[in-house]
Amino acid sequence: MARRLLLLAPWSVEEDVHIVVGRERVPPTPYGHITDFINMYRRCHHRNHFRQRNSVKLRYERFLSLPASPSKIRALNWMNNPANATTLAGIRRRVGGCWSS
Repeated sequence: MARRLLLLAPWSVEEDVHIVVGRERVPPTPYGHITDFINMYRRCHHRNHFRQRNSVKLRYERFLSLPASPSKIRALNWMNNPANATTLAGIRRRVGGCWSS
């Protein structure tokens, strides 16, 4: 069931709804959607992938600087879930390790 969640982030108001990426249920986050990272690493073979990678790093750092919220905690839990290791390994490899804490 989709429900609206107003996030106090100046750059986005996201719908608080889970979507499916492959067979994984992926949570939304305050900066946008975690699938932004997944989609970014899938297309990073593009000639502009260095610029894209820097953009993702900046967005991830901005996400970490946000105050704690249910969406942020849910996203961090998803990132730390071993069941999502394959997806996150691909993201880390392509984004250059900016996901490591």
